[in-house]
Amino acid sequence: MNDAVTEGADDGHKEILFSHWVLWESCIVAWKNIYIVLVAGLIFTMTGTFELYVSTHNALAVANEETATFGPLVMMIFWGAQVAITSIALAILMYAVHSTVLDGASGWAVFAGDGKTKLKKLALRIFMALMVPLLVALLLQGLTALMGFKAGDRIHGGLGVIVFVGFAIFVVLSGVSLILLITWPASVIWSNYATLRQAYYRGKKVFWYVLGRNVMLLPAMMALQLLIAVIFLPIVTTVLGAKDKTDVALKFFSPGFAFSISALNSLLAVVWFVLLSVIISRALQIGDWRLRNSQSGT
Repeated sequence: MNDAVTEGADDGHKEILFSHWVLWESCIVAWKNIYIVLVAGLIFTMTGTFELYVSTHNALAVANEETATFGPLVMMIFWGAQVAITSIALAILMYAVHSTVLDGASGWAVFAGDGKTKLKKLALRIFMALMVPLLVALLLQGLTALMGFKAGDRIHGGLGVIVFVGFAIFVVLSGVSLILLITWPASVIWSNYATLRQAYYRGKKVFWYVLGRNVMLLPAMMALQLLIAVIFLPIVTTVLGAKDKTDVALKFFSPGFAFSISALNSLLAVVWFVLLSVIISRALQIGDWRLRNSQSGT
């Protein structure tokens, strides 16, 4: 059984674009780029560990009714640096996956020659894409501060309903926008339709494909999370057995504990980005095929 996708031309010809299930193809791609996958995972783990350290300091300060150790300016600089580092690691990982699916080339060799230039283009677009939710988060944080809310405040009554509905609408619109524009970063290298507007048109043609494949992969991700939770059960038990928020925050000061939690999150992130990159590569092929056919009048 395969995950074949066929597109018909005006002469009745059918072209099979894929011959494997997304999950199986992702395993093949990950193995072909195993060293890049490991490096990306290590980078995610290190940045995640540092983020836990910074967040813990601020959480403890708030719990003790003190001024946050790291102020808004420091946090903005930190988040910007984290986004930049994450963008580079993501670009390396996703470039290798895209190259394997679209060009049949894998491993560190794909960065030779003009590969470095292509990687920079991809990294820039990924950085721009990651900066959008960061800026939105900072905007929302600023708005809540202007409204007089502080960390830990609870919103009740009609205002709580308004905030909940607004947040739900924001999440839905963000998800739809993400799916519509998801091929934009990779299109700068592997497509003749590289603009944001063209990515939107391509996204309309592969919207249900991208959404459907992501939904189909949810059981596999949930199974992986369950397996990891069982392996890391002692850590989970330690957190759940904490007396209060301050006790939880203090536990993250342990380097081994913070590193383990970050490694857990990084493993899930790397697996997800490999799966997502394979889906994006396929969506780019399908979307370009459909765009060409629509422009040629078929």
